[in-house]
Amino acid sequence: MRKTIINTILLGMLLAANPAVAGHGDHEQVRGWIAESLQWRLSYLPTVRQTVDVINLSNGMPTGAAWMNRTKNGIQGRIMTGVDTAGDPYTVWIVVINNPGACADACVEADLGNPDTESSAHYGSGAISAAADGGGVINVDFSNVAGNVADGQFVLFGDGEGQTSGIHRGNGMGAEVWLIVDIHARPAPGDSWVTDLTETIFVDADPLTLPNNHRGAFFPAAE
Repeated sequence: MRKTIINTILLGMLLAANPAVAGHGDHEQVRGWIAESLQWRLSYLPTVRQTVDVINLSNGMPTGAAWMNRTKNGIQGRIMTGVDTAGDPYTVWIVVINNPGACADACVEADLGNPDTESSAHYGSGAISAAADGGGVINVDFSNVAGNVADGQFVLFGDGEGQTSGIHRGNGMGAEVWLIVDIHARPAPGDSWVTDLTETIFVDADPLTLPNNHRGAFFPAAE
């Protein structure tokens, strides 16, 4: 990672000194690309690492683990958990509470509806579970660059006040982050798996109104 960042900086210095190197005359466009590329890489430099259990939401028992690296401008991590079935589609949803200090006490589901918490929930990843000990297991990565939920990415609810869903810029350390694992019915033979791996069957678009076999990982704010 460090070598990649250094190479990006050196390339930017070269292009700034000699626009002809870029192969076209749009020097500002190239400089913009370099800045964007560098910002993207710096967003994932790990500064704080957190690990938590993944919990069966029906009984509170641990079923796996999740880790997350935080920076000021982003999160990146992995969730690894046992699930009840093998060969079925699962999706992972990222719930972000940008202002956990506005929760009445420890943040709970009811706080997500409080606009002062600046909460949102959006699609994080999808997986087809592999067989493991009579059930299944999923291991998937997730990430969110602050202020950047991809255009067209499935968003369950935004945080209101016209702000971007997901982590707010500069708030990578201060946000509380939940991961919710949603099981989907296996598509019929010949049917597309796209919806079941990229959207949701949450009741009333509520990430915690779930059947008993769902999983959750809950990361407190790092500051």
